[in-house]
Amino acid sequence: MKHQTWNMRIPFLLLATVAVLAAEADPKPVESVSELIRALPPQSVLSEARQLLRNEAAGVSESKERSPGALERASANVREAERVIPELRKRIKVGASIFDYPGLLSRGLIGWNEQSKDYTMYLGVGTIGGQGREPYAMHVTFDDRGVVTSVRDVIVKH
Repeated sequence: MKHQTWNMRIPFLLLATVAVLAAEADPKPVESVSELIRALPPQSVLSEARQLLRNEAAGVSESKERSPGALERASANVREAERVIPELRKRIKVGASIFDYPGLLSRGLIGWNEQSKDYTMYLGVGTIGGQGREPYAMHVTFDDRGVVTSVRDVIVKH
């Protein structure tokens, strides 16, 4: 009888151990796609921020007066895009509708390709210089019905 009682305790002990380990783990909450899209600054803001940072790095003075905190805001916008874009790249799925990602269209620069009859949206911040894959930029291509046909890296060639 004691043997049966011990066998009944083993599953309970395993379950209790798993519960304690799960409670101790501090998993980082996963942001939803809509949260990521809301966190991403619009492409016009990112392009302006990148230009400001490029000018600052090159020591180029600007012709217009810069508002106080502009450099800090530009850096914060670029950092946020660098955090969000790799995650978005993983989450936007080929075959899904671009409209399944509310707000995404307002964040990027969109162009129509007459030859291939599709749209390509650019999202991201390029690096200050260099060639190769841009880690914080992507192209999302979708057809005239809004179906995502590709999510590609941006490759810079000079």
